[in-house]
Amino acid sequence: MINAIQEFFTFGHLLKKLNATILALVPKVLNPSKMKDFRSISCCNTLYKIISKIIANRIKPYLADIISPSQSVFVAVDLIMLCHGSPSSALVLEAALDEFSLLSGFPANQAKSNIFTSGLSSTTNQQLINLFGYTVGSLPIRYLGISVISTKLCLRDCSPLVEKVSGRLTSWLNRGISYAGRLQLIISVLKLLNLRPIARPLIQHFIGNGSSTSLWFDNWHPDGTLLSKWSPRMVYDSGLPLNATVNAIVLGDSWSWPAAMSIDLVKIRSWMPSYNPNSNIEDSIL
Repeated sequence: MINAIQEFFTFGHLLKKLNATILALVPKVLNPSKMKDFRSISCCNTLYKIISKIIANRIKPYLADIISPSQSVFVAVDLIMLCHGSPSSALVLEAALDEFSLLSGFPANQAKSNIFTSGLSSTTNQQLINLFGYTVGSLPIRYLGISVISTKLCLRDCSPLVEKVSGRLTSWLNRGISYAGRLQLIISVLKLLNLRPIARPLIQHFIGNGSSTSLWFDNWHPDGTLLSKWSPRMVYDSGLPLNATVNAIVLGDSWSWPAAMSIDLVKIRSWMPSYNPNSNIEDSIL
């Protein structure tokens, strides 16, 4: 393999057999019936990939000198754009999409785009549909692996994501995927972990004995996630560690905070959930 790569950089020739790609179609839905139901993946030769990577690494230090910032573009994939439910606002949004298409050469894919409206008259609805030419979508949809719905997320809405990650982990343990596959799985999990700060406030915890709910990071208090609502100084004043669970302030079937050492703690203690904890049951997610 090393000799083949060195030969390419010495003579500048690559066998046509190496410069070949196998195009695989991976179904995106359970029963695909149209081309848009498939995701195309190009399976390149290993030598081709290595050579391409070496070339890319060699020219990378010089890109800033030959490409100006105004010439760089990005591709908007799985993008959600919002506007006021009126034809005038929709025209501004359409103009922005047209300008992006003109500058980048990437027009919006009509077949993969949808329009969602709520609380509008049938006349306004039809005006917006005619303006964009997109099909009307319906909630829930999935964006970055998480369901997008019109109400607060609950455990049921996140179940498909949890099952997908659990399934991949089980497959990894049972079948032993390749090193590249493991790396891709780790990257996917890390991306999902980055979504935790976004998803955490949307998941409401109901306290039983408080042993499985984070005191500072989970959304169990009427004021939301405590550490995001109040000063970090409050944690120090409480005398409780960052990894404390709600069980630390539960005594039997009542709330039992440490003595208040700050105004913040006084406010939090005065505004607790309307129900009392129950030391005989586990915490649950609403």
